[in-house]
Amino acid sequence: MTRSKINLRLLLLLIPALASAQKNTEQVLVTASRTPMSLFETTSAITVITSEELERRQAVYVSDALRLTPGIAVSNSGGPSKNTQVRLRGAEGNHVMVLIDGIEVNDPAIGDEFDFATLTTSNVERIEIVRGPQSALWGSDAVAGVINIVTKDPNEGLQGGILLENGSYGTDHQNVNIALGKSRYGVGIAFDHIESGGTNISRFGDEDDGYEIFSTNLKSFLKLNENLSMTLNARYEDAEVETDAGFPVVSDADRESHTRKSFLGYTIKSNLLGGIVRNRTGINWISTNNNNVDASNSSISKTSADKYKITHQTTIPVETKYLLPIDHSFTFAVDHEHQRFRQRGRDQGFGNPNQDQHLNNTGLVGEYRGLLGRSFAFSAAVRRDINSDYNNSTTFKIGSTYTLPFSNIRLKLNYANAQKNPTFVERFGFFAPGTSGTRFEGNPNLDPEKATGWQIGLERSLFNNQLLIEAIWFREKLEDEINGFTARQDGVFTALNINGTSTREGFEISMSTELPHGFSLQTNYTYLDATELDSGRGRRVDEVRRPRHTANFLASWVSPNEKIKLNSHVTRSGKFFDLDFSQFPSARTKLKSYTLVGMNLNYKTTKRSNIFLKLDNVFDEDYEEIIGFKTPGFTINAGVSYRFGE
Repeated sequence: MTRSKINLRLLLLLIPALASAQKNTEQVLVTASRTPMSLFETTSAITVITSEELERRQAVYVSDALRLTPGIAVSNSGGPSKNTQVRLRGAEGNHVMVLIDGIEVNDPAIGDEFDFATLTTSNVERIEIVRGPQSALWGSDAVAGVINIVTKDPNEGLQGGILLENGSYGTDHQNVNIALGKSRYGVGIAFDHIESGGTNISRFGDEDDGYEIFSTNLKSFLKLNENLSMTLNARYEDAEVETDAGFPVVSDADRESHTRKSFLGYTIKSNLLGGIVRNRTGINWISTNNNNVDASNSSISKTSADKYKITHQTTIPVETKYLLPIDHSFTFAVDHEHQRFRQRGRDQGFGNPNQDQHLNNTGLVGEYRGLLGRSFAFSAAVRRDINSDYNNSTTFKIGSTYTLPFSNIRLKLNYANAQKNPTFVERFGFFAPGTSGTRFEGNPNLDPEKATGWQIGLERSLFNNQLLIEAIWFREKLEDEINGFTARQDGVFTALNINGTSTREGFEISMSTELPHGFSLQTNYTYLDATELDSGRGRRVDEVRRPRHTANFLASWVSPNEKIKLNSHVTRSGKFFDLDFSQFPSARTKLKSYTLVGMNLNYKTTKRSNIFLKLDNVFDEDYEEIIGFKTPGFTINAGVSYRFGE
């Protein structure tokens, strides 16, 4: 039996038991299009994690919340605060665009990825995850999808809160937020601090690797009149994280990583001709600094980056009533981005690692959306990128959604292509031999990676929307894939475009249901077949850090008086391969499957105060998500929170 037939049979068997989704409400989304749209209009696969869900789960880090959603795999190098990659549908971490309040925060200094290690859920209103190629809308970093973290807006009046939490491994967590809002203006600021003694991430020794993270987030708006408004968003993070030597860890060395991140976004919205023409102009800036130091606090290597982006878009909504009543939306956008990359390090006689690089890119975007009543929606987008270092490229995306007559069945269809430019590290990075005895030199002659993707989805609501089901099949392929660590004939490692095609095929099935007596259940299952051509072996092999099977189960109960909330979750990850770089040549090693169980209890002591107890890895599972990096065992945390205002 062929693999595709096996996949189809599994899908047919699992749909009745498992399936997807989100409630078909009028929730407004800001990521699936260049302009806000209702959930009904979305033609892409999308998951929304609300602030209520985050509060119920008591997830401290955004990556913990993402881990429980379909199509996502999280790779963590040793627990909280340690480097954390998030993959969508088996793509690379730098194929996922990450936005915070609309600011693109992918870091050019670490290979265009966003490290989720230090990003907490404090003051987060919702998280939108759009799966599938989105380069036509958002550019090079959105090959596999987009994750947008939206923080809370200041509401009417004075409001705020405080959270205090303590737990295992000497962990202390404090959060303070305050906001003031009126009909025409509002400002809110939040402070978050976490400090912990940590755990030993190495297989060797017994030294614990602690961390300290401080972050602050500012969000404000000003409405001058009904047709003109401005927003200002800013965020700052400062983290000191203890690490060990080598990759994988080969010694229990006392090293630290110092990271600073600054994000700033300013947007002006204006309406002309009575709202017929809607304009949005924005200026974004991010700055990152990453410094790795040894036990004597002497710098080993430094990388930093700045990214400046200016965007303007105009949207014109048109309604036609002839023949068919259709709501049209035409959007035209242009953005220009300037990136700067800096690397500093020790010259150990193998070459000078110190360098400064830059890149410019201008994108031209056109998007159309059409809505026919409540039954049919269509979208199409095309983007032209003009790059200072590469050939110009064109990407596109088309999609549609249709609700079958006299039913609660909705179908989705999408096709798109995408492109990912090589990173500064791949092109110009230089690392002198370390504990592994290897040396890396960048390759400035790399070509961009090119991707295409299909997805077909089905949604069904039953029992008056009490049971919601979604099943999505997807197939994506990547050509000119960049292997960022390939040995040359002289023994030096570099980055190369590899021959052949990488393919990712699978399906995502989810279900959510509301039950009597305050019970609710959610479950999702993802099957992923991600392979690449191994030219040395002459056959296709599974890509590393991509579990073929992942599943999540979440259950919650709320007491009749809503004073008690009890939640539990189970995460199951199947076996997967990783590369062991402690030997040469690196060896493919299979890591075992694992199951993580967590639960938490929330008790409302008064109308405004709450106490909570949280247990993670209840059965003390011994597992690794990246070879050689140990993860924490059983963890218990308890805390209190207080809110004031509306």
